[in-house]
Formats: sequence, structure tokens, C-alpha cells
Amino acid sequence: LVIPLAYPSQNDGAGEIIFQAETPYQQIIIKDFAEEGKRTIMMNARYTGAVYLNSSDAVYTYTDYFHISLLLKPDITDIKDVLFIGCGAGTGPKRFHEEYPWMSIDVVDIDPEVNDVAVKYFGLKEDDRLKLHAADGRFFLRNLNENSNKKYDLIVIDVFNSISSTPFHLMTKEFASEINRSLRDDGIVVLNILTSIEGDASKILRWEYKTYHEIFPDIYLFPVDDNLERVNNVIMIASKSDRRYSKKELVEAAKASSELMGVKNIVEYTGHYLDKELELGDDIRILRDDYAPVETLVGPVVESLYRLHIVSKVCFEDMGCIIVDVADDPKERENGLMFREFLDADKGMLFIFPEEAIYPFWMKNMKISIDMVWVDKDYRIVDIKRDVPPCMKDPCPTYTPSGNARYVIETQANFTEGISVGSTVKIHL
Repeated sequence: LVIPLAYPSQNDGAGEIIFQAETPYQQIIIKDFAEEGKRTIMMNARYTGAVYLNSSDAVYTYTDYFHISLLLKPDITDIKDVLFIGCGAGTGPKRFHEEYPWMSIDVVDIDPEVNDVAVKYFGLKEDDRLKLHAADGRFFLRNLNENSNKKYDLIVIDVFNSISSTPFHLMTKEFASEINRSLRDDGIVVLNILTSIEGDASKILRWEYKTYHEIFPDIYLFPVDDNLERVNNVIMIASKSDRRYSKKELVEAAKASSELMGVKNIVEYTGHYLDKELELGDDIRILRDDYAPVETLVGPVVESLYRLHIVSKVCFEDMGCIIVDVADDPKERENGLMFREFLDADKGMLFIFPEEAIYPFWMKNMKISIDMVWVDKDYRIVDIKRDVPPCMKDPCPTYTPSGNARYVIETQANFTEGISVGSTVKIHL
């Protein structure tokens, strides 16, 4: 039973809430950001999808990388039957449905309310070519394999839980075997993994890579971010075919198929092909139903995204105080609030620089709007930028203060209304 909360749309200071519901699986909130022309879906306080209200461009470009999988076929129209496990805002299946009229698409999500809101609020349309199913993805495939002869050319797995990873039962060798059974002889599976390529946060990727290599002979990796040490979406594509394509071959295929592809930047995205082998040491094991320590493996990912290296307090004149994470080294300042999916009104981030200077900021890979406050060495505010929107696509604008600063404070959007340039702050370290 799903009971939408019985109160009208409201503005919470960071987007207008147009729908909210508690389901047996999660809390769902849909927000409109009018100035950005964007609608978002949150599940359990995580932004899990978004669309532009007046454009078909992807808000989160990782979904465009799903289309690279088509290039593993000599003719992309050979991919006719597609399954998406995980619906969210429905942006992935919606784009495939619109761009590839020869495809039949199934979408399965464990929460029927997610399917419903994807249709009502995000424009996903069920018809004779696109069918929605409410079921656990693994149960859906097992039932399919045991009770029908249906096979898919392509399966896309885009499911996350509250710890920013795919649920463990959808990551094991046994599930990969179920996928293998559900695919045609040269079928393809795509996984969206939140990870890094290098460093501690890459462990979850390495375990999953090794696990899938037990079943699939060919695996390709496409990191969305150029910085291989930064946690971001990495698209892993595994094929049942033993035909290995080089980076050059796939880029050439993207160029040759660009008019048929539903993504205008497909050549650029295909160029993110990681043309080096992952190092799989003795500590990298195979994920199995009886041993899948996903929560442990994803720990460095969560730490990177939500790092609490030092916690401090910043107090504004006549406005009270907020608790801030402190970014006081180059790596932490570079990461900042990137990929944070929400920021409480009493929380923020404090950037500390070694000396006073002009420090421009930008919003690349941000998912939330924020206020920026520049503060000089004497703790006086020299500039404020309010309600600065996220930027997920280059080129991203920079925001430059009008004076030298040693500190920069980022807060929830519009928190600084009532705070003026020239006033002072107290920073408790």
C-alpha cells in the first residue's frame, strides 16, 4: 500500500516538492527546480534521477554511456530485445524507446510506485514496445528463465541502495549466471557502478570485474570522469561474444553509427574507453551469494563521497551557526561537495586555503544548488553567490569573488538570505 502524504506542493528552499510518498521500500520525493528547468526524483534522501523539462538532453550523462553497448554489434539494429533492471526516473529506457523504434523494452523495478511516478512525472510511456514490471530484478530473471524461452540482446543494470551501491544479490556470480542464461548467444550486459578506477574506492569495481569475468569473456570499462582516482559513475559492459574490440575500433564504430545513435556525444563518450587492464591482486575475490561483503567494499566509496575529515562550526552574525566539513588539503578542496545529493539547512562545507587570494569556484559534478560565501583572513565576508546551480556538463561557469579570501563556506541554497557582505563570521576549528 502506497499512501501519498496529504499536503500540497511546497518549497523547501531547494526546489519545489510536487510529490512525496512513503512506500514499503523507500521514501520518494519529486522536486522541480524552476530556474534550472529540471525535475528530480529522490529515494531515501538520494537523488536517483532527473530530467530537463524542456530538453531531451541527459541531466546525468552516465545514462548516455549505456548506448555505447550498441557498438559491440556490427549492426546496432540487431539489438532488438532490451531489459532495464531499475527504473528510477525512467530516463534510460525512455531514451532507448524514443531513439530506437526497432527495440522492445522491458523495465523492472522492485517498487511499483517508482514505475508509476516515472510514467506520471517523467514521461515514460508504456505501450506495445515498452512494458513495466514490478518485481525484484533477480526474481524476474529467474522466473523468466524457468518459465519462458524469452531472451534479451541487452540487459542494463542501474540499481542502487541507500549505501550508494548495487544491492549485493545483484552483484554475485550466481546473478551474473542468471543474466548469462537470459541473454542470447552474443548478448550484452551493462552495469552502472559508483566507484573509482584507482585507489581504495576501486575495490568494489575490481571484485565485480573479476566476478563477471568468471562468466563473460569480454569486459569493457568506461569511466565518466577523467580523474581515475575520483569516485564517479563507471559503466562496465560485458559481452558473451569473444570478439574483443579495441578503443580505436569502437570509436570508429561510433563515428560510423553516429546518425543512428540516440546520443549526440557518443564519439566523445566512447573515447573514455579504459584501454588498460585492471590490476587484480590476491585480495580481489569473486562475489558469491554466500560471500559478498559489498558493504565493506563500498566503504571507501562512501567515505570519499561523504568524507568527514574534520568537523567544525561556523557562526554568522544574527543567523546562528552551522556544522561544516572541513576541506583543508588540495584533494579535499577539489572534491568539495561534489556528488552530494542533499545538504541539510544546518550543514555546510568550509574550505581553508593556505593564504589569502582570489579563489574562483565552479559547480562541476555538483548535484545540488548551494550558496558560496568568501571570507577574508580577518573573518569578514567579501562576497556571496546565492542559489548557484549544479553543472553536470562542460563547459561549467566559474564564480569569482570580488575580493581576496582565505576561507570559502558552502551552505544550502538561499541559507545566506539576510547575511550581508562586510559582516563577520566566527570559525571554530
